[in-house]
Amino acid sequence: MTSNRLKVTLSQCDHKDIQGLIELSESVGWDYDEQEIRTLMSSGEIFGHKNGEGKIVSSAAIIPYENSFASLGMVIVNKEYRGLGLGRVATQHCLDSLSSDISIMLISTEDGKPLYEKMGFKTVDRVHKYICDTYSTSNLTNNTMTIERFKDSDLHKMIKLDEAAFGDKRSRFLKHRINQSEQCVVVKDTKGNMIIHPL
Repeated sequence: MTSNRLKVTLSQCDHKDIQGLIELSESVGWDYDEQEIRTLMSSGEIFGHKNGEGKIVSSAAIIPYENSFASLGMVIVNKEYRGLGLGRVATQHCLDSLSSDISIMLISTEDGKPLYEKMGFKTVDRVHKYICDTYSTSNLTNNTMTIERFKDSDLHKMIKLDEAAFGDKRSRFLKHRINQSEQCVVVKDTKGNMIIHPL
């Protein structure tokens, strides 16, 4: 007799799998929603293992940028399926989908760090994520900068600023992110130059 836990297959996820990916994310306390997953699918690819009942039990996403970089993310394994190497297999599948001259970056949790280090990733910096449900527009302007709603005419400057920060153009990804957002804002200095975009 074969355990259902051991009968898993890896495949590329599509729009029919969005609900399953949301449930996988929720099972580990993460907050991927439909819009976020659609953005990942539109900008790159998501791979995952399904068990014998068709339930998604692992995932990994890869987003190639325009020249020499890609981003790895959404590496999740259902708690009941840990210890089988599914996270490593899905992650390796993402890496193998790119040419060998592409540099790959990721943001890791402490739990995921040992896996990535075994696969050759090295820590280069730390990031912080700030989340808010609402914000007040009463303090959005001071003497050195202004926070303004994003306009289509800001896109070229945003892509250029983002390229300076990430080392590669992420035009397609940024366009999908803007479409995903409820509201997109940019920060400009007193001369109207964009200095921050919060995507």
